[in-house]
Amino acid sequence: PPPFVTAQSWIIADGKNGKLIFGRGETEKREIASLTKIMTAYTALQLTKKFELNSGQTIVTISENAPFVEGTSALLEEGDQLTLKDLMHGMMLPSGNDAALSIAEFFGGLIKNSLFPKMVSEDSEEEEDKQISPVKLFVKEMNSIAVQLGLKDTYFANPHGLINPFSKSTASDIARLSCVAMKNTCLLYTSDAADDTPY
Repeated sequence: PPPFVTAQSWIIADGKNGKLIFGRGETEKREIASLTKIMTAYTALQLTKKFELNSGQTIVTISENAPFVEGTSALLEEGDQLTLKDLMHGMMLPSGNDAALSIAEFFGGLIKNSLFPKMVSEDSEEEEDKQISPVKLFVKEMNSIAVQLGLKDTYFANPHGLINPFSKSTASDIARLSCVAMKNTCLLYTSDAADDTPY
């Protein structure tokens, strides 16, 4: 028999294939809060491979915006310099919204530079910077991956999961995402406080 669960939407799935075992309201769209960070981490790892980065050596400088994100925090301060690997831990272990935003800013910047090489004209570059947000580019990548994974009822509006009326998913989609994410050895290590494995 299924377990007694008070949540309005829940699911128990086979971790190997994502197949439904028990559930209730598993296809209802709801806000998913910090579960968003599963996709943020997965997207960051995919981009780490794409840009051929070493997360233990790549340094990220914290922006002036990240420390002021509301909610749970990794206690980052402007100007802090962390390896990408440490920043991932700061997002996944204390559920740091500041770390999530920093990751989005960093990778969004790489995406932006790859799509729009810097112009010779300073005026053109300044105008370009005003129009294109690195964070939005990163979130766009999150949603692109969601489509690739078949998450039909999922849309991400930000990288940390703070309340946004457009940011929705279902228990079923999150189970599917988690199943894929947990097959990624790097993400498993990132979720382990005792991790000392390079990736």
